[in-house]
Amino acid sequence: MGGELGVNLFILISGYMTACSTFKSRSLLRVVFETVFYSVSILLLYLIFNPAVVDSGSNVVKSFIPCISSMYWFVTSYIGMVIVSPVLRLLLNKLSQKQLYRFLIFMFVPLSVIPTFTHMDFIVNGFVWFVYLYLIAGYIRLWGISWSRRLDYRLIGICFAVIYISSFVISCACGVRKMPLTAMNSIFMLCISVCVFRAASELKIGSILSINMLASGSFAVYLIHENWLVRKTLWPSLASIYSSPSIVLLFEGIIFTCALYVACVLLDLMRQRFFEQPLFKFIDSCFVGRMLDSFDEWVNSIEGE
Repeated sequence: MGGELGVNLFILISGYMTACSTFKSRSLLRVVFETVFYSVSILLLYLIFNPAVVDSGSNVVKSFIPCISSMYWFVTSYIGMVIVSPVLRLLLNKLSQKQLYRFLIFMFVPLSVIPTFTHMDFIVNGFVWFVYLYLIAGYIRLWGISWSRRLDYRLIGICFAVIYISSFVISCACGVRKMPLTAMNSIFMLCISVCVFRAASELKIGSILSINMLASGSFAVYLIHENWLVRKTLWPSLASIYSSPSIVLLFEGIIFTCALYVACVLLDLMRQRFFEQPLFKFIDSCFVGRMLDSFDEWVNSIEGE
């Protein structure tokens, strides 16, 4: 459930931060280059040091085009959302508050209500859901939501209680483990996501260098530990700790998670320093940079006309 909440919060933050900005192709290219870098690098490392694990020819091909092959479903959906973001911002600017509110409520039924109670995502995929979250974030950025932080906390508590109690009852009664209530587009998960986002956005903590540094590598953490080759070797290697007592397992899980996160962040800081920064410095110094500037200007003219 935490993964679904994290995905929703990431998109809400992205939508909130870019709803009033302009299209920047360099930001999109950074996502693409970082995804390709880790996908190809991990594949090459496994081909050299553990080739027996690389047993899928189709996944090898997909590893070279991870952004369009849905090797990482989140990245594919996110890039799609970024590409259409100028149109979404145009929609946010053209619609009145009442019109956008009614549109969000109208789409709430097929995108969240029906899937929650039927487990049938007949028109929902990652891209469609990200677009919907982007518009919600844009609405919050432009007009806000007029309820108190105390209500945010109450709604979070109620939704968590409903999810956990209903999941326990259904699991015991039917033996079902994957619950529609915990899906990222369920009513309860959407409510939790919006309330957590609102509550966090009102906190006045300023800028903390260490947090910003750790946050800068969060995307790399996802790309590394969700890689198809890493998944095949990482989690089986940890099977021995599952037999530990609950309290020991809890501490081992926390320690391993923190260690893995810090290691991936340090690795990504080196990637930024020795690959990304020189690459974009080169791009900005040649005709490619001028082409990107012209392209950004052309795309942003869509919103200005």
